[in-house]
Amino acid sequence: RLLDVGKERMAAFYSTAFPENVSGVVQAMVLGDKSDFQPELKNYYKANGWVHLVTVSGLHMGFIGAGLYRFLRKRCHVGEWTSEMAAVLLTTLYSLLTGFGFSLQRAWIMFLFQTGSRIFGRPNDFATSTVLSAAAILMRRPMALTYSGLWFSYAAMAGMAVGSHMWETLTKKDWISSRTSLKKLCHAICIQAAIFFTTLPVLLYFSYEIPIYGLLYSLWLIPVISKLIPYMMVVGLTGSFGTQLPGAEQAAYLLCQPVGLFFQGIHGLPAKTWIAGFPSLLWVGIYVLTGSLWLALSVREKGRSLRLMAVRIGFGMSLAVLIFGKRPEALLTCLDVGQGDGLCMMT
Repeated sequence: RLLDVGKERMAAFYSTAFPENVSGVVQAMVLGDKSDFQPELKNYYKANGWVHLVTVSGLHMGFIGAGLYRFLRKRCHVGEWTSEMAAVLLTTLYSLLTGFGFSLQRAWIMFLFQTGSRIFGRPNDFATSTVLSAAAILMRRPMALTYSGLWFSYAAMAGMAVGSHMWETLTKKDWISSRTSLKKLCHAICIQAAIFFTTLPVLLYFSYEIPIYGLLYSLWLIPVISKLIPYMMVVGLTGSFGTQLPGAEQAAYLLCQPVGLFFQGIHGLPAKTWIAGFPSLLWVGIYVLTGSLWLALSVREKGRSLRLMAVRIGFGMSLAVLIFGKRPEALLTCLDVGQGDGLCMMT
């Protein structure tokens, strides 16, 4: 009940402190409440593949939990155990506040594994925490397999693992290791590109379209959002008790004007979205198989020519299957139900 009251007070503060279009985005992003989210803005986010930024997910869990941990450790010089427990407490309360969806459950369980590994000085096994989190969720709710958010969440985790492997491979190159200025950019490109390709079959299966420019602006938008979400959460918490922090209007402007205008500009560009249609499970299986084959060959084979050939084959076959795969033709079915006729169009 206290969490519900706090959520209502934060939502009321956002509605009074910010303009209507900004408050709707902030409430959806921080509280998971989309009741005030304007349909026009929602279309911009959906068309550009950024609905997950205004949907409370594991991404937000990482921003808040890791952000608090780093703040306590580096800025306040708080002990390891106290910082970890404070981060766990905050992520738990935040998960309960926003409904504790499947992606949040995944992120919360994996965050507990990461926290425990740091406290006890043990290595955090990414694969183990991922599999155990999926097992815990499915044992409690087997129907979670039908939820697209769960598939997106774990596909993104797979992309982070693949992107880390790509980055480790690139750091061995002389032109990367000798140029410090390129390291952050190349690391971000590796992670975002890997997430894009691992979530691609899930994206096609559930939404049938691909945002063409998504990979380009994700390089700068995610770092901005990662700083903005914890700040807006602190602003909402303090504002709900009658104390407004300085800079709230500037943060709202950062969210509303540059990002909003950028989405409007992208929305008006030609060929911003590739509508691929609904892929069959066979094509999805081929895509996953070729991607897994490329990854396995790149790990085992040390020869440069074979590695390059595996990459070309994997990406070439995957793109050919997704782009040039044969789609079923449109089907129009007329149904007579006795008290009226109905039309059903399958595309």
